[in-house]
Amino acid sequence: MTIELLDQLVNDLYAYAVSPINKKHMERAMKQFILSETKEDTIGFAEWFIFNYRTEGDAHRIVDLYKPKDSEADGYQILKQTHRNIYDVRTERDQIILKDIFTGEDFLVSSGVVSGEMLVSARLAFFDESYSVVGDLYELDPAYKDQIKKYIMDQYNQFSNREGITSLVDFLDVYGHLIYKVMDIVIQIDEENAYEDELMLYQATYAYNCSQEALYEMINQLPYVIDPDEDEEPILRIMDDATILAEIEITNEVFYVLCNNESHLSMMMGAIEPLLNPSIVFMKTDTFVLDDLL
Repeated sequence: MTIELLDQLVNDLYAYAVSPINKKHMERAMKQFILSETKEDTIGFAEWFIFNYRTEGDAHRIVDLYKPKDSEADGYQILKQTHRNIYDVRTERDQIILKDIFTGEDFLVSSGVVSGEMLVSARLAFFDESYSVVGDLYELDPAYKDQIKKYIMDQYNQFSNREGITSLVDFLDVYGHLIYKVMDIVIQIDEENAYEDELMLYQATYAYNCSQEALYEMINQLPYVIDPDEDEEPILRIMDDATILAEIEITNEVFYVLCNNESHLSMMMGAIEPLLNPSIVFMKTDTFVLDDLL
């Protein structure tokens, strides 16, 4: 068995998963997995669909329904036993070790991970006396580890209290979407805060009772470059030279000013203050951390 053969089998599973025979399963799975209004929370969907989704009635996984070729039989049995999880990466005596952040269990990895201190989400396959990464490898900022661990373990403990004692492996097998959802949130926040040290979101809320057209006219008086977000209307991006100061999200009767650091929010509130009138009223400020967004 080689990692190349396993990777090819993963590709074959992907092709099988999206084939017409699984159309109804795919539609049902998307309703379970994709929950945001924007329908953009798709990270890891295909893999979750293959290895974690259960069919209606008989509760089979898509990987269980796949009919492997004779040459794929060994690799198929290996892949069926794999799980996605989140690991600390460390190097010892030129060997790469992945430590499960939830259980503390160590895994000696022979391929698929570069050396260095980092946090990764990976699916590990065991063969030839060691583990290899199959499928996508996601690198996460280690600063998020404690929040990720707290979130997943809280969900696990709530489930165990409700349903009875269950192993963490079995819990994550059934609720595998939690791993992908927490990764999606972390990656988004990491991208938004690429140049920030704190994992915070600062928000000011304003109410308005004029038309949205009148509101846009007043916002356009701000002393900054204002660009509409073509992918997420009605959101306005506020720019100062090459720096994104804020995003303004407009809803019915309320708009939000969202910033990645407190100083930018202060600048925005100062710039908006001269625009305040009976039609635009400041309501409150909020500060969110990763736990709030989870």
